[in-house]
Amino acid sequence: MKYTKLIIAALIAAITLTTGCKWFKHESGSGGSDSSIAEKAKFDWCYGGLNGSKAVEDANAQIKDLKIAGNNMSYSWAKGNLRGWGLADSSADALACVFFKDGKTYKGGKFEWISYSRKTRSFGNITTRYAGWDPNKFFSASEYAFCICSKDGKKRTNFIFFSKNSREPTELIWVENCSRVVPLQKAAPKKAAPVIKNAAPAKPAVVKPTPAAPAKKPEPSKVPAKPATLAAKPTK
Repeated sequence: MKYTKLIIAALIAAITLTTGCKWFKHESGSGGSDSSIAEKAKFDWCYGGLNGSKAVEDANAQIKDLKIAGNNMSYSWAKGNLRGWGLADSSADALACVFFKDGKTYKGGKFEWISYSRKTRSFGNITTRYAGWDPNKFFSASEYAFCICSKDGKKRTNFIFFSKNSREPTELIWVENCSRVVPLQKAAPKKAAPVIKNAAPAKPAVVKPTPAAPAKKPEPSKVPAKPATLAAKPTK
């Protein structure tokens, strides 16, 4: 196990030097929706092209359980829906907004469309640097926040939070000078073939000779025999 980690570290270093790309650890973590954190936090809507700093929190649209794993995120609903915003449950006409903590400020903004029925979103737009997003800063952060905002920037849900912890990373995220994020997949361990103790040796297969088919008797010719030709009489 020790040598395996050293080999992986050496491979990552070699790829970094030859390609100019960077690898960031994605670590497991925990989420929360503490309103006191949101009250004290400073949010900078500097990415995505939407300024939702004046959006009013809707008490009838409350979310919870933010989880961030690799290039994806998920959440769930605690109360209400987006019908008060004039949106049907399947109408993807609201904005998913995510923030990463940089110093004492949460920086971020919109990165994807979302509806009440969609509980997961991909960070694909962030990895492709949509509307100024910096994937290097985003994936290297350790604390995040998320909310859903109306497209006019006037209403939003509550903020929910997610923090990475120091446990073993589950995967690595590859960004910078690359077109997209490439998760490092762990190969499944190979299963050894089961060993059967005291197994009797296999008996050689006995091949029985196949009896020869009886020879067929020749059938009599069906062509009628020609009559015998009489010899010509000698002339006198």
